[in-house]
Amino acid sequence: MNECSRRVEVHWIHPDTGEMVLQSTPDILHGASFALNSFVGHTFQVRELAAKKTGVCAGEDETCRVDHFTVNANQDQGEFVSLWCMSCVRFYIGADI
Repeated sequence: MNECSRRVEVHWIHPDTGEMVLQSTPDILHGASFALNSFVGHTFQVRELAAKKTGVCAGEDETCRVDHFTVNANQDQGEFVSLWCMSCVRFYIGADI
């Protein structure tokens, strides 16, 4: 669930090419949920999107914040993944081992 005040998008990062593949179409709004089925070892990028009205982000110097996470076999990860926005983006990951 996106508990930030900003929209975010999630990209899967291809392990061989580094290509970013958009998983959230088109973005995850504040308060919205997002289901993500994945596999252990997959890496994702979470990217804050600029506000539609102002065109700025909430990061330092109004830049858009970016973070990464990798799915692992830790069962606790299925409950919560802490990210940049003071832990305001929560992912409930269905990981196939």
